[in-house]
Amino acid sequence: MTPLPSTPRAWLAMLSLLSFGLCATTAWTALGGIAHVQDEQAYLFQARLYAAGMAWAPAPIDGGLVAGEFQQLSPQWFGVFPPGWPLVLALGAGLGLPWLVNPLLAATLPWLTWAAFARKLRRQEALAASAVAALSPGVLALGASMMSHTLVLVCGLAAVAAITAGRAGLAGAAVGMVMVARPLDGLVLGGPLLVWAALSLRDLRLVVGPAVAMALLLASNQLYAGSPLTFAVEQYFAKGTDWGVTWREGCNRLGFGADRGCMGRYAKTGYTLAMGMESLSANARFFDRLLIGIPGGAVLAAVGAVLALRRRVLPLAVVVAALAGPLAYGLYWYHGVAYGARFWHGLYLLALPALGVVLGWRPRLGVVVLIAGVAFTFPKVWRELADDYWCVPTGLDDALVSAGVTEGVVLMDAEGKATRRWPLTKYNRFDCEAWYPAGAGLGQNRPDGSGRLFLRAPGSASLVHPGNEAPAINATLAEVEANHPGTPISKATMVWGEGWRVERGE
Repeated sequence: MTPLPSTPRAWLAMLSLLSFGLCATTAWTALGGIAHVQDEQAYLFQARLYAAGMAWAPAPIDGGLVAGEFQQLSPQWFGVFPPGWPLVLALGAGLGLPWLVNPLLAATLPWLTWAAFARKLRRQEALAASAVAALSPGVLALGASMMSHTLVLVCGLAAVAAITAGRAGLAGAAVGMVMVARPLDGLVLGGPLLVWAALSLRDLRLVVGPAVAMALLLASNQLYAGSPLTFAVEQYFAKGTDWGVTWREGCNRLGFGADRGCMGRYAKTGYTLAMGMESLSANARFFDRLLIGIPGGAVLAAVGAVLALRRRVLPLAVVVAALAGPLAYGLYWYHGVAYGARFWHGLYLLALPALGVVLGWRPRLGVVVLIAGVAFTFPKVWRELADDYWCVPTGLDDALVSAGVTEGVVLMDAEGKATRRWPLTKYNRFDCEAWYPAGAGLGQNRPDGSGRLFLRAPGSASLVHPGNEAPAINATLAEVEANHPGTPISKATMVWGEGWRVERGE
C-alpha cells in the first residue's frame, strides 16, 4: 500500500476554514438560516423529529394548512425521504443550528480530497484538487443549503480514502451512509467503490456498513410505508398527498414511458428520451459553470481525467462511480436543478482529481484560474441565493418579532406577483406561485408543538403544481380559531416588492 505523503496541514486547514466561512456566511446571510426548497423543508422537519426522539408527530389537526411537500400528514406526520440525511441534520437541529451542518461537512472536503488522491497524484496536483474541493462554486452553493448531496460527496471521498489506505471497515461505513441517505447514489456511486474495495482488500469488514445501512432502510420502510420493500416517498407519489394533489401510479420510477413523470406537464407524453437528453444537457451546463466558476471547467476536467487515466493514477472504479450518477439521473423524470446540478454532485469524485492534474501542471497559473473563476462567479451565486431563493423570502422572524408575535398561530399568505432569475443555480426565469412564500414559515414548524405554529392562510392558493388537479384547501378562519381556542392568531403576508406585512392577533 502506497504511504500517504506528509500532509500539508496548514494549507488544508486554511482551505477548510475558507470553505466553512463561505458556506456558513451564505447559509446565514443569503439564505437566512432557513430551508428554502421543499426537499429541505421535509428534511428539516424529519431532523427535528429525530432530534426530539420521535419517529413521527401526531396527525396535525389543521390538515392541509400545515402541509409542506414531501410530508405525509396522516395517520402520522413525517417527512417521506430516507432517514440518513435527517439523522445527520438532527445533530444541528437539536441545537437550533441546522443551517450549520452542511458548512461543517464542506469543511472536511479539502482534507478528504487529499487523503483520497495524494497517494497517486503529484503533490501540487493533490493540493490543487483540494483547493477545488474547498472553493468550487458548486460545492459552496450546496454546502450552504440543507440538501443531502454534500454528505454524499463527503462519504464518497471518505470511501476512496479508506480503500486506498486499506481500511475496509471505514470504506464500508462510508458507502453505507450514502445508501441510507440517498439509496440511488448508494447503488450507482457506492456499488463500484464496493466492488473495487472487495477485489483489492478482500476483507469481510467491508460488508458491515452496507449491511447495517440495508437493515436500517428496510426497517425505515416498514415503519413509514408498511412494507420493507416500499420507500415512503414512493408511497407518497403513488397514493397522492393529504392535501389533494394526485399523481399516476409508478410516475416516480426510473425510465421512460407514458406513465413516468409526476407533474402535470407529463400528463400527455410521459417522460420521453428527448426530455432525458434535455435534462442531461441542462445539468451539464449548470455543472460546467459552477465547477471552477468559468465556462469550460468541465472540459478541463475531462482533459485531466484522460491524462490521469493514461498515467494510471486514477482508479477506474472512481471513474465509473462518478459517471454512473449523471447517467442514472438521466433516467429520472425530474431534472434536479437546485443549488446547481445537485444530482450530479457525485461527479466531483472524478472532477476533483482530474482538475488537480490540469491545474497542478502549472501551479501558479492554476491558482490564478481558480481564484479568478471563484471570485467572478461565487458573488453571483450568493446574490441569486439571497434573491428569495425558490420564492421563499427571508426576514420572517425579524418581522414577527418586530410586530411582537412570539407565540401562537401564524397564517402565511402572499400578495402580488414576482418573477425571479437564478441563471447559475436554477433557471433564467422563475414565476413565484402564491403558495411558495408560505414555506418561510412552514419550514420552521416543530413536531413537538413548541414555538409558533405556521399555517397557510385559509383561502390562499392550494399547494399544487400546474396541471395537477387538486381541490382548494377549504378550511376557514373560523375552523382555525376553533382548533386553537384562546390562542392568538396572527397573519404574515409577503407583499412582493415591499416585504413582510404582519398583523398581530390578540
